[in-house]
Formats: sequence, structure tokens, C-alpha cells
Amino acid sequence: MASLTLTGVELSRLTKVFAVTALVLTAAISLFRWGCLGHPFGQAVLQSVFLAITLTGLLFAGFYRFGWRLGPLARWMGRPDLRGVWLGHLASSYFKDGQPIPIVFVIRQTYLDISICSYTEKQRGQSTFEALIQNNRHAITVLAYIYELDRHYAGAQERVKGTGEVELLGGDRLRGFYWTNSPTHGSISLQRKATECDGVQSFEDALRKWPSPEWPPPGATN
Repeated sequence: MASLTLTGVELSRLTKVFAVTALVLTAAISLFRWGCLGHPFGQAVLQSVFLAITLTGLLFAGFYRFGWRLGPLARWMGRPDLRGVWLGHLASSYFKDGQPIPIVFVIRQTYLDISICSYTEKQRGQSTFEALIQNNRHAITVLAYIYELDRHYAGAQERVKGTGEVELLGGDRLRGFYWTNSPTHGSISLQRKATECDGVQSFEDALRKWPSPEWPPPGATN
């Protein structure tokens, strides 16, 4: 089950909007039933409550899936949109020569949650916990996550756990660091190539869509 990535302020705002919307719809439907259809006032209100809650739920379902990132609503909500396919390079202490290797991040996001799948030529990882942290005072947005990594080598498979932290730069770049219990550590730099994730479920899928000459070179997002 995906974990919520809302801050306390965002959750409080969302709860208030949900409550106000339900109350406004209840009042409007009640007045219509009472004034236009001639229903008794108490009956009109009681019947309207259930309909208003249902309509509010439908509106919320559309909002949290895609409405939060559209037009003026997106600017008002102030929720960073990280959806999409990100291509870049990873520099790891695991490799003695220090040569960066290509990596792909596939980030799926709604207003309530976010998830990350990462792919290299030999490894596949997925996040198990995520936190989207915004420091409005310093205009900093950081995506922190815990992940599991499946590593294949010499016919064997190893599962590694780790944490990562990347900062959003300019809206379409991510840069940060990661640590694992192997133990290894390193840096990651990524650039967004698409906002839709469909059709990218492996490193090879990304390579077919964007051949290696189209990938940002190591350090390009610095």
C-alpha cells in the first residue's frame, strides 16, 4: 500500500476543502429540493447530505488523480509535480574506477502519494517509503525515499536496502545522494524526459525510447 506524502498543512487544507465542498453542495441541493420540488425542509436536508457526500467524493477522486496538477489549481495547491521518466547517471563507490553508469527513474504520483522505480542495466529498485519535503523559506524541494534493490550477478541475486535523497532543481532536474546497507553510497543526477510513464518498465524500454546519445551526459544536471 502506498504511503501518504502530504505534510500536516497540506492534509489540513485538503480536509477543510472537502468539508466546505460537502457543506456547500448540501445547502445547494437542500434549497433546490425544498424551494423548487416542495419537499419538507428536514427531509430535503437529510436526503441532500448523502448525495452531497457522494458528489464530493467523486470530485475528490478526480482531483487527487489529475486535477491537482492542472492550471491555476496546481499553482494554488503548490504541490510539486514529479511524474514521469527521468534519465541520468549514477556514480557509486561500488565501482572502483568511479565511472558513472546510466540510470532511469520512473516516478508515479497523485496528490496523495508518490512511488519510484529505478532501473540500470543490471539492477532494478523500487521505493517502499517516500517523503516529499518542501522548505518554502529557502525554495527547496527534496524527495527522500527508502528503497529495495534487486542486484543480479554471476547467476545469483542479492536484495539490498537503502535510502536516497534528491533535490528538485528548475522543475525538470533531480540531483542528490543515496546510501545502501551493502555498504555503498553515491550520487545521482537526473533530467526529466517525459511526464508519462506508460511503456517504461525496464532499462531496455527507456533505451529504446531514448537512445544513449539522447541521454544527458554525466554531470549535466549539476
